Amino acid sequence: MKKETPLFLLLCCLMVISGVLCPMQSYGQERIISGTVTSASDRTPLPGTNILVKGTSIGTTSGADGRYELKVPPEARFLVFSFTGFVSQEIELGTQSVIDVALSENFQQLSEVVVIGYGSQEKKEIGKFGRRCFTERFWRGQC
Repeated sequence: MKKETPLFLLLCCLMVISGVLCPMQSYGQERIISGTVTSASDRTPLPGTNILVKGTSIGTTSGADGRYELKVPPEARFLVFSFTGFVSQEIELGTQSVIDVALSENFQQLSEVVVIGYGSQEKKEIGKFGRRCFTERFWRGQC
């Protein structure tokens, strides 16, 4: 039994040393990609830009300063950047951990945006001013 103890201690020491000096690679773990999204024309940040891992539902949006941070799975190859009124871009990840993107304006897309509002209120909820202005006088520009 005494001969086995030094062998056991030697094996334990080798395992600890190899773990400290040669740490194992982290295969199969997510990595973090970060960066800033700006307008190509004037370099202003684009808050609310959608950033998605292509082919998945994994994504985030850029903050008020245009910065973003996203955990991507190891099999991810492309990020897709999109913002209303700008041309979307697909960026290959490679080994980069910081990806800054400048999106170009898409004037054709801007001409296609239509805003429609629907809603209803009861007359008593509108108030005195609302009742007075929803008459013939309102339509003639007299309110």
